[in-house]
Amino acid sequence: MYHRPVLHRCSSDEAVRRLRENPASRWQSGWEIEPAEGTAWQRITSEPFFTPRVDAGFTVEASDRIFALGSCFAREVESALSGLGFTVDSITDAFKGLETYGPRHPQGFLNKYNPESIYQELRWALDPVSKFPPEAFQELPNGLWRDVMADPVFGDGDFDRTLDLHGRLSDVMRRAADCRIVVITLGLVEVFHDTRTGLYANTTPHLTASPGRYEFGVLTYPEVMDALERIYRLLSEHGHPDVEILVTVSPVPLDATFTGTDIVMATTYSKSLLRSAAGEWSQSKRNVHYFPSYEIVMNSARDRAWFMDGRHVRQDMVAHIMQTFANAYAPHPALGGQRTG
Repeated sequence: MYHRPVLHRCSSDEAVRRLRENPASRWQSGWEIEPAEGTAWQRITSEPFFTPRVDAGFTVEASDRIFALGSCFAREVESALSGLGFTVDSITDAFKGLETYGPRHPQGFLNKYNPESIYQELRWALDPVSKFPPEAFQELPNGLWRDVMADPVFGDGDFDRTLDLHGRLSDVMRRAADCRIVVITLGLVEVFHDTRTGLYANTTPHLTASPGRYEFGVLTYPEVMDALERIYRLLSEHGHPDVEILVTVSPVPLDATFTGTDIVMATTYSKSLLRSAAGEWSQSKRNVHYFPSYEIVMNSARDRAWFMDGRHVRQDMVAHIMQTFANAYAPHPALGGQRTG
């Protein structure tokens, strides 16, 4: 069960010390004057891509292996990290040669969009007493099957094909156990709950094929924190003995909302909740660290950060994010970082 810790409690003297010694503690220097060097507004407006202050809690070594999981933004992260020279075990050719449904990349089959689906997939892959349940598949009226626990990259298929694909997914996810660095990208909190299995779908089921089977909901803050705690226990018990978890929040907005509210408000709610949960999770665990990819994108020039759809982040934006990561966590030229000081 999730228990909320008390965060950032300190004496007033310590609070003043933090204010004075933090070079990134001020937003602006005045209403109608040029922002002073180092203030937030100066850093946001002086360059097209925002660069935050990042205090790294660990260092990535050349021998380290990285596993990235979570929403579609995790695929951008792992690609950029690989390009910088990191060993990224979540990149796989397990689906090479398979025909995708529409213009999608097979690697997207690993996408996990909500905290519960991340936990479920890790549990099936890492916990030896937990196996993926085929009854989680949804049978469609045309006789095909849908794996709502995975991303619909390969479309619907017959039962054996659907089961084989998820088996390959589990094989890839097991690699996380051997990786010292696990990057988790949180995507959204709108979910469909399967009343038959008690599981949370990763993507939207066929909503007319199984009347009464699925219930829509929005995860609450305590529910998200509880899922993160379960993810932490899994990685602590079955992962690398020295695992370091880097949690991020995907900047990619919702494609659509089932809440009945304006999608801008639904997206803001989802991201705000996940950002708060990620912050508290990282502050309450020694080996969980928050990386501000969300803040980097949201405080960069929109025309440079986004494609015209306002949902997909441009490659040079992603490159800047991961260069910021490399500079903070791996300041070695061999790993793409830049030594400072």
